[in-house]
Amino acid sequence: MYPQYLAMQYLTDLNMLVNVGGRERTLDDFARLCGAASFRLDSVTPLLPPPPLPSRF
Repeated sequence: MYPQYLAMQYLTDLNMLVNVGGRERTLDDFARLCGAASFRLDSVTPLLPPPPLPSRF
């Protein structure tokens, strides 16, 4: 079973996309954004696979 905090990663992403006008970005998009702010993107850590949906929805 997935701990609740792992599910929260995906719910937070979904919340940012839907409720506050966020957008899905590629790795190149993030690298450009970081560069424009004088930062450097050194590494990317992928999320674990999403938790399974409950059997009853």
